[in-house]
Amino acid sequence: MSFDNPQLDVSNLPDYRSSSYMGIDTKYLTVMRWGAIVFAFVILIPPITVITAVDQWSNLLLTGPIFGAWILIFVTNLILVKPRFLQKCYSVRERDISYKTGLLNRTTTTIPFNRVQHCDIKQGIISRYFGLSKLNVYTAGGSRSDLSIPGLRPAVANKIMNYVLQKTLEYDEEE
Repeated sequence: MSFDNPQLDVSNLPDYRSSSYMGIDTKYLTVMRWGAIVFAFVILIPPITVITAVDQWSNLLLTGPIFGAWILIFVTNLILVKPRFLQKCYSVRERDISYKTGLLNRTTTTIPFNRVQHCDIKQGIISRYFGLSKLNVYTAGGSRSDLSIPGLRPAVANKIMNYVLQKTLEYDEEE
């Protein structure tokens, strides 16, 4: 028995980016904005409260810069929500599913259906209020999802999940 593993011309390989990507639901932009607001208040209000509670007048010089930094972080986070939202997109192809995200650090995750172990759909409180879901796709060897697509309408998430699971079963039957 001989082993054959010929060299491939890289210029002739298919490009995963040539696939057309779908943007996530625009309601998710509002969810992201609410997330930025909650982040600002949960992370940054407690230190200001503690500082002012200890001694309101003597710590005014310390509280001012902290409050200024809080405003700067809050406004920057709100400004960056839309560009971050615009970078989120997904593609379902015949043999795999892909998700692209990231403003500064861009990530494209592609999972072939023959590697999928299971899928689930989750809804957080805010997402549920806006009628959105998150599709999670898992491969072997981990408790966290390997691919998560937020901002999908439940009907779309269910449709994609059913397709992925159907393809996964087809691959299992072939083996």
